[in-house]
Amino acid sequence: MPDTTELSDRAELIALVSRLGRWLDNGSDKEGHTIYHRDAVIRSPRGTASGIAEIIDYVDRTSDDAERTQHLTTDILVALDGDRAELTANMLVTFFSPESNQLAPALRLVGLQSAFSALRTSQGWRLIRADVTPLWQRLS
Repeated sequence: MPDTTELSDRAELIALVSRLGRWLDNGSDKEGHTIYHRDAVIRSPRGTASGIAEIIDYVDRTSDDAERTQHLTTDILVALDGDRAELTANMLVTFFSPESNQLAPALRLVGLQSAFSALRTSQGWRLIRADVTPLWQRLS
């Protein structure tokens, strides 16, 4: 049976991945520093970024001003190993017009599978690796 430290770590790691989705939707650069480790590496079909400054620039650079997003994250699995963890998650990303004041149809939907590595730091858990794999896309 897991002890309270393990349960607490799992809850923090699940929240970390959930906060990532929220940050990608509308977070500030400062918030990115509470999610990623300073030496983190991310990989996706859009490219690779290393280090927190490059990751924040990458997110800004690859975001389209003509679209907003809503990331829904599910099926987060956590494998703990002391001060390190491996996580996987499924994400559904809805892209929609930033001009919409009311409910508007989605521009497109994308299904992603993500794998993460995390490290416990003095400031809490931080992602040190993210690998994002698109599985499908539906255009409106």
